[in-house]
Amino acid sequence: MEKRKDKESEIQFEREHNQISGKILGEERRKRNISREDLARGIISKTALGHIEAGRIGWTKLPGDTLMHRMGMSTDYFEVVASGEELDRWRRREDICLLIPARHGEAAGKVRGYRHAYGKREPLEEQFLCKAEAIISFLDWRRDRQEAAALRLLATAQRAVFCTLPEGWEQGLDSLWLAPSELEAVLLEAAAYMACGREEEAWELWQAVRSYPGTHRRMEWVEALIAPQTAMLGIWLWTEGEKRVVQPVFACAREALESLRRNHSHSYLLPLLELMGRLSPQDEEEKAYLEQAAEFRDAFQRLYEWFDYPGYRMWQGISVDNTREIGI
Repeated sequence: MEKRKDKESEIQFEREHNQISGKILGEERRKRNISREDLARGIISKTALGHIEAGRIGWTKLPGDTLMHRMGMSTDYFEVVASGEELDRWRRREDICLLIPARHGEAAGKVRGYRHAYGKREPLEEQFLCKAEAIISFLDWRRDRQEAAALRLLATAQRAVFCTLPEGWEQGLDSLWLAPSELEAVLLEAAAYMACGREEEAWELWQAVRSYPGTHRRMEWVEALIAPQTAMLGIWLWTEGEKRVVQPVFACAREALESLRRNHSHSYLLPLLELMGRLSPQDEEEKAYLEQAAEFRDAFQRLYEWFDYPGYRMWQGISVDNTREIGI
């Protein structure tokens, strides 16, 4: 009898949660004047989004949080309900994150294991796996700089992009509603273009991603989820390229670092600080800032070593800190 009451209580909690979550999502979508079709594109169907907003079908964490990120909403203070399987998938993805880049051979094995364990995957899951494979391909390409490796990198990065972006997206990135995790896939394609010797196309994509948050008036917390990756790619493109056109690489790096500082985040912090060491200051102000960044780099290296924290890793865009598991 007691178990039955507990089960009924869980079902009621989940039902109320779905109704509240869907209502919040629908209100925010309408406030931003975004159509269901535009918000849902590439993630779920327009009809499914309508059912979620009405509370008729369950809210799942990965697509739900990503839809909010597409609108520029922080999900830090939004408690959600997830199933045991959802949490298990998140933990498996986190294992992959922790293995990249130091042990990318093991990470590749984990990606294959994920696909074997879960034959049915959401587009966002597949995009995550493709991004992991693209990063592994990039590391392989950097080792020997072979053309075949560069082409594999490009093919993998493009697969990641097309998991959620439509055909012809290059002609109008600003017209799409995208989460930072999706913009990250675009940055990987830009890196692949540079590896293939297509420098101008690489810079065009970089500029499109850099300007994207401002065009959509995103909340800074969400911007911070893509700012360090954008800055890191900009520095790498600058140091690898022919520097035919002046690029605002230092400004981008400083904006990213200050965004992380304001949001108390260290996502990609150590790699960003290390890459900033490649920049040559153009004046005394830049010199002083880069010296401070070098001090931060050394300090965080020591902190990560003391606490055995992985300073180099791939990050998931979705956190599970505020998650309650149904059926616990």
